[in-house]
Amino acid sequence: RAAGHDGNLVLESSASAIGKTLYVASGAGHVYGLRRPDLKVVWDYYIGSDLDGTPVPTSEGLLLQAVEQEYIKGKGGMLALDPAKPAAEAAVWYFPTDNRKVGDWAGGVVGSASVNDAYNPDGRYPALCAFNAIDGYLYVVARDVMSDETVPGPDRGPKLPRPVQVAKIWNGGAISTPILLGDALVAAGYDQRVHLFNVRYDEAEKGDDGALPSANGDGTYWTVTLEERDQFFAEAAFESTPTLWDGRVYVGCRDGWLYCLGDKG
Repeated sequence: RAAGHDGNLVLESSASAIGKTLYVASGAGHVYGLRRPDLKVVWDYYIGSDLDGTPVPTSEGLLLQAVEQEYIKGKGGMLALDPAKPAAEAAVWYFPTDNRKVGDWAGGVVGSASVNDAYNPDGRYPALCAFNAIDGYLYVVARDVMSDETVPGPDRGPKLPRPVQVAKIWNGGAISTPILLGDALVAAGYDQRVHLFNVRYDEAEKGDDGALPSANGDGTYWTVTLEERDQFFAEAAFESTPTLWDGRVYVGCRDGWLYCLGDKG
């Protein structure tokens, strides 16, 4: 597959771990599971596209893998995999994004997914996933609630469930990873802005428009609303992922500066 990928077989993502297995995504189009003691490949899910994002573990034991559009016929997007199953049966759901030419990218998701698990340890609120796409939008989707629609998998593979979309917000497209912090979301993109959103959870009834169940299955339902609280405008686009430390956001910009954003006090 080296020729088909123009020699682009490098690992550009970080490794993640579930149990005794490490997971890495390769430019060769594979998500590999490596046994920790000797790094032997014990699991191999083939997608076919250039993979740049880190396979992100979730509290329910899934991996969320960003799929770039390069080298595949279908659309890129965000793919959920269950590494506890054989690779041939591992695809759980897919959220495709539109194709759009930006720089060297033709579509899909280049950065990684962000999940709200660390700020939702008891599962009181819905299980969410946020990611930026090349098509120009920031997406938030429900990880465990599927829509009525099924969609072709990566590279026009067998159809898969599509998760419910919670929010779709224009930011010019981005290759960075948003950070989902419970009641806040920070995202930076090609619109030269860092956006700060409030994530509001309002208790609802089952069957209400947009109602999502608690992740712990206790029968509680919530609607989730994103409201932009503030934004910071720079002289160039943002490609790096924001980091939160001690109440402030740190993020690098293509104008050459590292910005610290937050209260001065």
